[in-house]
Amino acid sequence: MKDLYEYSFSGNEIKISVPSILKAIGYKNSSAPEPVLHSIDELLPVIDRLIHVKAGFRIFDSIHLNDKKDSLFIENIQFNTGAIIAKPLRNSTAAAIFVATAGPEIETMSKDYLSGIDILKGYILDAIGSEVVECAADLLEIKLQEIVSDNNFKITNRYSPGYCGWIVKEQHKLFSLLPQNFCGISLTESALMIPIKSVSGIVGIGTNVKKYDYQCSICEMESCFRRRTK
Repeated sequence: MKDLYEYSFSGNEIKISVPSILKAIGYKNSSAPEPVLHSIDELLPVIDRLIHVKAGFRIFDSIHLNDKKDSLFIENIQFNTGAIIAKPLRNSTAAAIFVATAGPEIETMSKDYLSGIDILKGYILDAIGSEVVECAADLLEIKLQEIVSDNNFKITNRYSPGYCGWIVKEQHKLFSLLPQNFCGISLTESALMIPIKSVSGIVGIGTNVKKYDYQCSICEMESCFRRRTK
C-alpha cells in the first residue's frame, strides 16, 4: 500500500441531518424551540455549497512507545500523548497521521452571521461545521480500515492533540510528517489549524489492536465532542 492518501467528500457522503445538528447544539428533538428549528430548516439547503470537505492521511510503518508507555515515536519524533492515549496505541505496529477539514466557507458565513446579522444562525452554522469535520474524520477511518484490511490489519480509535492530556502545540510535530498545506490545511505558530473547522491526529494500525469506547470517565476535558455525544 502507498503511504499518502487524500480524499474529497461530497455532501451526499457527509450526512448532516436535523437530529445530528440538534444534538451538536445540545437539544433533543422534542426540546428544541421553534426559532432553532426554523433556522436549521433555512440553513440546510445551503450547507452543500458551504462545505468543501478534504481529508487524508499518511501511513507510517513503524511506531513504538517509550519505556514509561506515556509517549510514542514515529520517524524518530517523540509525541508526548500521555498514558491515556498511549495505552490503546501500545500494540500498534504502524500508524496513520490524519487531517480533515470542512473548508473555510462555512466558517466565513458563521462569522458573518455572528457579527450581528443573525447570531442564532451563526451559532448553528458553527456547530454544523464541527459536525461536518467529525463526519469527515469518521469517513476517513472507514477508508483507512479498508486499506489496511488487505494486510489483515485493524485500526484503533483516532486521537487528537488537545484531548486526554495531549497538548495542542504537538500538532506542529504531526504536521511536520505531512506535505505542506496537505488537504488545504495550514498551522499557525500557536498550533491553530486554518481553516478552523479542521481536525488532526493519529490512528494506530496493527493485527492486535482494537477500538474501545472513549474513556470519558478518566479524561478531564469537559468540552470534548465525544463526551457531548454520549
